[in-house]
Amino acid sequence: MAPFDYYRPSLPDTLDKELKGRSTEAFEAEIAQRAALLQKLGYSKDQTAARIKANIAWEFDSTWTKKAPSFVKTVDKVVTALYKKMSGKRD
Repeated sequence: MAPFDYYRPSLPDTLDKELKGRSTEAFEAEIAQRAALLQKLGYSKDQTAARIKANIAWEFDSTWTKKAPSFVKTVDKVVTALYKKMSGKRD
């Protein structure tokens, strides 16, 4: 037996299920923030998607991972939705 209770975490079994999608949500929110910034800087939708994909490829290169993260597939969807929402708006 460990001398202190905190040596053994008492996490609920449901924690993994509850947290499973949170990292994907966080990355999608970051993609949307990057897309909004690039849109305000005058980048086209295609340029924005390409730049974000290149940044993700650089951030998750083969040094750290064996394959691209799953959220890369959502870049086009997130960028398209943002540009559709922002079209015609003026600051």
